[in-house]
Amino acid sequence: MARRAGSVYHLAHAGMRGRAAMKGLLLNALLGLGLGRFGSAWWLLAFPPIVAGELAYGMYIHHLSASGSMRRGLALLVCGQLGFLLGALMRPMRGET
Repeated sequence: MARRAGSVYHLAHAGMRGRAAMKGLLLNALLGLGLGRFGSAWWLLAFPPIVAGELAYGMYIHHLSASGSMRRGLALLVCGQLGFLLGALMRPMRGET
C-alpha cells in the first residue's frame, strides 16, 4: 500500500527525523562544552570520528542523501566546535583559583 505525502505516517516519520537531528546537535554541543571546559585543543580531533558515526547512522536509519549528509555533518561539526569554544570560555583564569 502506497503512502501519501500528507498522511499521518509520513508526517510522524518526518518528525522523528527532526528529533534525531536535534539529539545529534545537543550531543555535540554538550560534548564540545565538556571537552572545551576540561580538555585541551587537541580534543577537537575527537569530533570528526563522532560526526562520521552519526552520519553513518543517519544514512542507514533515515536514508539521507549525499547532500543531506553533508549539510548535517557540517551542522554537527559547527555545533560541536561552538560548544567547545563556549566551554573554553568557561575555564577559570590562571590567577583566579
